[in-house]
Amino acid sequence: MNLQRSLALFAALLFGASAARAQFDSAAVLGSVRDAKGGAISGAAVTLKNLDTGIVAQATTDAAGDYIFPTVRIGAYSVTAEMAGFSRAIVERVNITVNARQRVDLMLQVGAVTEVVNVTAEAPLLESESSSKGQVITQKQIVNLPILGRSYSNLALLVPGVRQSQVGNQGDIAFRREGSYNVNGLRSVFNNFLLDGVDNNFYGTTNQGFSNQAIQPSPDSVAEFRMVVNAYSAEYGRSGGAVMNVSSRSGGNEFHGSLWNFLQNTRLNAYGFFKPTVNNQVLPKPQVNRNQFGGTFGGPLVKDRTFFFADYEGSRWIQSPFQFVNLPSLDHRRGVLPTDVRVPIAFTDDQGRSIAAGTVIPAGQPIPMTRFARRVLNELPQPNSPGGGALGIANNYSGYARNQLNEDKGAVKIDHQLKPSVATFFRYTQRRQDIFQPGVVTGFSGGNSIGNLNVFNQNGTAGATWTKSATEVLEYRFAVTRLGMDRLPALVGTPSMQDLFGITGLPTGERVRGGITPQDITGLGFRIGRQSTNPQAQFPTTINSRLNLSKIAGRHNLKMGYEWLYMRILVDDTNPLYGIDGFGGTFSRPTGGTANNYFYNIADFYFGARSSYQLATQVAVPIRQQGHWFYLQDDWKATDKLTLNLGLRYELTTPFYEAEGRQANFDPATNRLVQATNGSIEERAQREIRYGLFSPRVGAAYQLNKRLVLRGGYGLGYNYWNRMASAEILGTNAPFVTRFSRQNSAALLNTPCAGNNFDGCFRTREMGYPVNPPSNVILYTPTDLPWGQIHNWHFTMQYSLTKDTLLDVAYVGNRGTDLPLLGDFNQARPITQEEVSRGLTTLGTLQARRPYQGFGNITAVVTGGFSNYNALQVKFERRGRDLLLLNAFTYSKAIDNGGQVLETTNGGSPNPQDIRNVANDRGPSSFDQRFNNTTSVTYSLPFGKGKRFGSGMPGAVDAFLGGWEASSIITLTGGQPLNIRYPDFDGRLSDGQPDFLGNVALRPNLIDGSQGAKAPDASRTFTNYFNRANLAIPAAIAPFGNLGRNVVYGFPLYQVDFTMSKSFALPFINETSRLAFRAEFFNFFNRTNFGAPVVDLTSANFGRVTSTFDPRLIQLALKLNF
Repeated sequence: MNLQRSLALFAALLFGASAARAQFDSAAVLGSVRDAKGGAISGAAVTLKNLDTGIVAQATTDAAGDYIFPTVRIGAYSVTAEMAGFSRAIVERVNITVNARQRVDLMLQVGAVTEVVNVTAEAPLLESESSSKGQVITQKQIVNLPILGRSYSNLALLVPGVRQSQVGNQGDIAFRREGSYNVNGLRSVFNNFLLDGVDNNFYGTTNQGFSNQAIQPSPDSVAEFRMVVNAYSAEYGRSGGAVMNVSSRSGGNEFHGSLWNFLQNTRLNAYGFFKPTVNNQVLPKPQVNRNQFGGTFGGPLVKDRTFFFADYEGSRWIQSPFQFVNLPSLDHRRGVLPTDVRVPIAFTDDQGRSIAAGTVIPAGQPIPMTRFARRVLNELPQPNSPGGGALGIANNYSGYARNQLNEDKGAVKIDHQLKPSVATFFRYTQRRQDIFQPGVVTGFSGGNSIGNLNVFNQNGTAGATWTKSATEVLEYRFAVTRLGMDRLPALVGTPSMQDLFGITGLPTGERVRGGITPQDITGLGFRIGRQSTNPQAQFPTTINSRLNLSKIAGRHNLKMGYEWLYMRILVDDTNPLYGIDGFGGTFSRPTGGTANNYFYNIADFYFGARSSYQLATQVAVPIRQQGHWFYLQDDWKATDKLTLNLGLRYELTTPFYEAEGRQANFDPATNRLVQATNGSIEERAQREIRYGLFSPRVGAAYQLNKRLVLRGGYGLGYNYWNRMASAEILGTNAPFVTRFSRQNSAALLNTPCAGNNFDGCFRTREMGYPVNPPSNVILYTPTDLPWGQIHNWHFTMQYSLTKDTLLDVAYVGNRGTDLPLLGDFNQARPITQEEVSRGLTTLGTLQARRPYQGFGNITAVVTGGFSNYNALQVKFERRGRDLLLLNAFTYSKAIDNGGQVLETTNGGSPNPQDIRNVANDRGPSSFDQRFNNTTSVTYSLPFGKGKRFGSGMPGAVDAFLGGWEASSIITLTGGQPLNIRYPDFDGRLSDGQPDFLGNVALRPNLIDGSQGAKAPDASRTFTNYFNRANLAIPAAIAPFGNLGRNVVYGFPLYQVDFTMSKSFALPFINETSRLAFRAEFFNFFNRTNFGAPVVDLTSANFGRVTSTFDPRLIQLALKLNF
């Protein structure tokens, strides 16, 4: 069945069934009207009035005395009920939150309609109408709690089961990723972000843009958000993780606004545990200056009908982190080494002398070198610290890298009541970022940094709600989001290697040329030259259309909807566009010399005798993907105590495909690349479209009594977006792109290459790169690759301790199947003992040990990934007049067999160590934090006018004692998993490739299982975390060690963030205007929270902690609300 016939058939069945709708970011208000004896009152008129806009809605109670407003914009409302022969009952204020099913019950007393009985009603914390599990974060919490960097979405961490992804923890200007959370043991890319009810996900395939959200509004422009983490309605899809549903603020019948300035300054901050020194002198604190400023303004354009709201925020951030690097010593720059060196090839040195091959240079004598090598070494900065380590070069240069970020973002929103039954809105949002990160080593020989990163994001969203009758509502939303991320090398446009040295074969385009090719000298510990992944560019555009209907039929609230998502992504992400030269000491080592010796490696660099070289060609690939998603949902009030939430979702999503069919996929059956045809989507994608993907959603809420509710649910979701970097982009396969990787052989030293030749000869660095070489590094996606599935479930007990205090205890679980993994499909088998006994080496036999010997690495997206999560989650919440308290406790275990691409840290890898046995990587997830407790408090001190104490105090006294508010976030988490590993340094399984995807993280052997890999408690410190003596690198014939994946855990984290605020009344403006001064302290007690120790077993720093989380940071702010 083709795509068009499937869509037509399902749409006919769906829209022919009944009217229904999705809630987008709206809510439902429902309840009952009864007399003093509890009898149902049928035909009572119920009026719902928005207190900000004055817009009203009408409903009538049914035979059971029930009423419902199925689509209500969030905000503050009054609810009025009246009936002939009874007094009118009014609930003067009730706050409606995102996606809530809010009960407001009213009782009418016998009397005249002109009599009014005021009813006190609070939004109940008990959720008796819904089985979905989540949490609302209110505007008061968003604007009052301490948020470093004013990223409102970080308050998702207040929800049980949510933890910060490690890529979101990084404080670096260019590498932090906003909105990155692991929810209930799942990858962060599985989450779904909505803004005003439409798609707000970042669809870039790499880290450019550094956010999981397309649009990141200012906290002051967010009304509130709901984090739904389990058993959500059938209206939610696209992924199987959490849903963050954000509502932006709107204007009302009164003009309101705000202005603010938040300032962070180096002098206010604590220094931190690690204090860099040069010549035994402690250096100044690294610079951190941050200024965030902006404002909001909203009000009526036409009273009771048309409203506007606008916001702007700017950010200026300078960050100068202190960095140590290893640079060649002064002797090494002059060519003076403490060992004999053999000249492997004939060459002309920088003095114009001809140097013969085979010459042995005695230790201590200056070694001749090429003009290129001499210039590169001379351009490096001089060491400014005594070098450490066995080589005397460890951390011998230090400095501050001045990183800068300029950001401007804002939005304008118009709400218009077209007529009483039709409400519309339009919002335009944009965000611009300009980032410059030059690195600590700049100049001709530097540039190994992000360089210039420019981001420009735009979103336009329109929506309309038509209330056809009291029981029927139609909603429509349409959004277009365009993102642009462009990254350029810091040295782009400067003289190139061809300009300066005549080294040919490198690209000459204006976006690429400039600086020198990355020079990887094994053992140096620092890459000389440019960053290998620069430049990059991505331009994702999404179109999202959602049509939803609803109909109330007795006790059934029926919902139905259709969503279309179309993605266009232009990706320029092949690398290394400017090449990489590797120097491994293979050639200058004389007979009897020690292998893997840094001195021979740098000698190879002197001579230009590279052991490997890599190059890729540039292409911008136009990717397409689209999804057609339908759902049916029935929220059935089966009895007065039991609500059933029953839903079914059907999803039809295409795989990635190149717009013009210019892609190719590897075919294992024929051992060749097969080009796509420009026919159907399946033919262009070279991957099957999966039909018949139904997602059932089942849940129930049972109210045992007024204080106790039991809730539970189950749901199935599919994941269509995995952010696999370039691994999924088959448009970067040959013949459309060249990905070339070559190993030079010692056997060919006496056969120098001529012209463009590279096969059967030795090609030095000075010979440049061959033009149009064949591509031997390719990508592979199985044509029958399934979409990942997430089954989630929960059972929850909610108990209302008081009307504003709730205890929520839940068991939460999920299971993931068919999750994508990355791996080298052409991974070589281990070398055999028989081959070793014949004197063969791992590198020499590598290609012969591959299953497809005509290719190098074959980066494959393969199935076989799985995950499992079980948790006890406890929430305590109190919402009082002056106090908001939320405590989220999670005790959990997350297990999987592979991590998320671009999210792995602490030794984790998206690749299994053995592609033929992916189940062997089963272990704790990289984000398995067993214990997590977060407490947030916002408290208005009860002193001053309108407060419990001193309500009648004079104005002068109130100015001093009144208007104080304190808020805090207290975080306590367990340690993070650590994956002890060693690199495939001698070609055991792979030879590397032009990007990071094929690198294998191998695990060592644990010698004595009774001792473990962690150092004993008595001897464990931040400089000696692991039991090094109990770990060993396996022999090449059995490279897969017996140490489990992620079996060691790092340090726990404890942090208190605290804010104190004092506001002053400004009666000369108006009665509600106030000026507030805030002092915010992040890590208030300046506790040292250590980062992860180095997990590479071959590193001299193995087991040493080299980083900490932030010390105490202080931020001051001034804010005017009017």
